[in-house]
Amino acid sequence: MKQPLVSTGSLVFFRERGVIWQIDTPYKATYVITDTGVSEVNANGQRTSSNNSNGVRGVAQVSRMMRVMLGGDLSALYAQFDVHAEGTPAQWRIHLTPNQPQLANRSRALR
Repeated sequence: MKQPLVSTGSLVFFRERGVIWQIDTPYKATYVITDTGVSEVNANGQRTSSNNSNGVRGVAQVSRMMRVMLGGDLSALYAQFDVHAEGTPAQWRIHLTPNQPQLANRSRALR
């Protein structure tokens, strides 16, 4: 990406279950992210589409990495990334640079 995609919204993190990601801008959407994939949720709270890990192997990996990162399991992150974290517990930023060739071929860094 030449420019980062900036969105606003909220994340609800459940350590054992997954993440609910509600996007307010630049468009409205809600996603449920689990180890088995990502589902989109409509305004009535019904799942409208789903990408399970059978067809999209990377979705499950990204989901697990999000849960590891949000859960503060740095040892799992260090296994696949060079980690640089800064800030306070209330406002933090983490920069992940892949240290595994398979990840490095797909992404240079995550912020």
